[in-house]
Amino acid sequence: ISVGLTNAQINRELMQRGVTDIDNIDNIRTHWLGNVLSFVQAAKKYNLKKTFIYCNSVPAAKKLAGLDGDTIASIKYYFPEAEVFHVNGEMTAAERKREFDAFHKADIAIMTNVKCLTEGIDCPSVDCVAFFQPRKGVVEITQATGRAMRKHGSRKCGYVFVPIYDEDFYNGQNEDQYLSPYEVIRDVIIALAQHNDELLERLNVLYKLISTERPEGETQRALEDIIGIEAGHDVNYEEFKRSLYAKIADIFRSSRGKGTWQ
Repeated sequence: ISVGLTNAQINRELMQRGVTDIDNIDNIRTHWLGNVLSFVQAAKKYNLKKTFIYCNSVPAAKKLAGLDGDTIASIKYYFPEAEVFHVNGEMTAAERKREFDAFHKADIAIMTNVKCLTEGIDCPSVDCVAFFQPRKGVVEITQATGRAMRKHGSRKCGYVFVPIYDEDFYNGQNEDQYLSPYEVIRDVIIALAQHNDELLERLNVLYKLISTERPEGETQRALEDIIGIEAGHDVNYEEFKRSLYAKIADIFRSSRGKGTWQ
């Protein structure tokens, strides 16, 4: 799931919740709130029950879980129906177990973390993993994505959430450390294709179209078979979709010969 929101929609959501000092919210904080609001939008539409959210630092994961006193930056503020938990490497085994036990018992639950939820975690009820400013590392993304792809009960779908925000924000980040959302989408698709023959077949079609410089429309249709898109009320959906697919195609194209895909 890739979601796009505008600043106007973010501001409107904040004003509806009584936040009045909108002009004093800087770009980084606006980006953070955009991530939160777009995830809540997706969670409600797709009826997500159990989500692992990956952040780029322990302070960021704690902020999202509402553990640092910054109420309007927490996911619980916008999604009161959910119970939000947090684990990190500094917690004792008993503390982490307590959080996991509560996560399992909750009807709608979210667990924030940095790297604690990759290897060695058995939680088949998870139906979504979400990436908030993920660090580079295809292996980590592959492991994390696997959390939502295991069969469980009657569930037919597992979801991977990637928020899309203003290009200027990503251009200001450390490119050696962080992935752009388009790179995350690419790596998630590649990771999933390693375990899904149908997706692998669709991905091979996409590769051929990109390699032969086929018309943009054909490439877009191939991507539509792989990626679902959500857009905020103020976003021109068709324009957003075309732009997103074009950027993802460029990411795949520029990755050839760099070990990302062959």
